Amino acid sequence: MRKALILLPFLAACQPTPSAVPAGYAVADGPIPEEVMAAVPADVRLDQIVVRDACYYIFYEGAIYPVTTQDMRDAGFDGQPYCIG
Repeated sequence: MRKALILLPFLAACQPTPSAVPAGYAVADGPIPEEVMAAVPADVRLDQIVVRDACYYIFYEGAIYPVTTQDMRDAGFDGQPYCIG
């Protein structure tokens, strides 16, 4: 039992913890548009998809990246975030 208590802090340190979302952004709540989900890499967690002014971004390792769909890139809007509304 004592060994288990000693290991507890180490196990807790291994658990992923969500980073603080930058000011002005909020974690996207569901339902997230299909276009956004299709444009986001598979290894991105849902809590890393953030919204600002109805536009979608990925918050990854302290940086913000716009979610841009293939249709947007084809139309010349590369680097612009996917927005609704």
